[in-house]
Amino acid sequence: MSDFTAEFYSALGADQIASSVEAAWGPGVFAASLKDKTAGEWQVAPLPQWSKDQPFRSGNWGGSCDAVTKQSKNPKAATLFSIWLNTRKAPVISDWINTGIFPASISGLASPDLNDSTKNPSKFCGGQNIAQVYSDAAKAINVDFAWAPWFAYSNDNYNKHIADLLSGSATVKQALDGWQNDCLKNGKDSGYDVKGQ
Repeated sequence: MSDFTAEFYSALGADQIASSVEAAWGPGVFAASLKDKTAGEWQVAPLPQWSKDQPFRSGNWGGSCDAVTKQSKNPKAATLFSIWLNTRKAPVISDWINTGIFPASISGLASPDLNDSTKNPSKFCGGQNIAQVYSDAAKAINVDFAWAPWFAYSNDNYNKHIADLLSGSATVKQALDGWQNDCLKNGKDSGYDVKGQ
């Protein structure tokens, strides 16, 4: 079942999904979409690590930005608005409580208002201090990691090969090898020097 669909949210609200790997904004989307259905039944946890002997690591997948294009009639005002939106306490807290948008700035992570257990998305998660889980994860992101320039292609192509696996028309090895081969070809066709493992 695809996420971000009516079927997905219906299944969440009907207790048909036990867990879901989500970004920091996931609980806010759940709270807004499900209202009181399954409220209090969800908890947030850090991603599992490969080895307990290594330091905790997290990562970003996707993200959001406020861009000011050169076509803007008021680039200075638009830039100042973007800075205000992402660094001032009132909009940062409002975005978290009303939509689940997690602060992009380190100063935003420090606000105790993120931890209000009586307001969503923490309230939806049974009052858990989910902002602390995400703050810890944000501080553990490997900033040296970069996505491949053809990541969008790789992501879409993965879905194609996994669909083949789930339908029974490919084995696990065939699906993963096919995904790798398609991604390598796409990278090479785009002018990159790539190799598989």
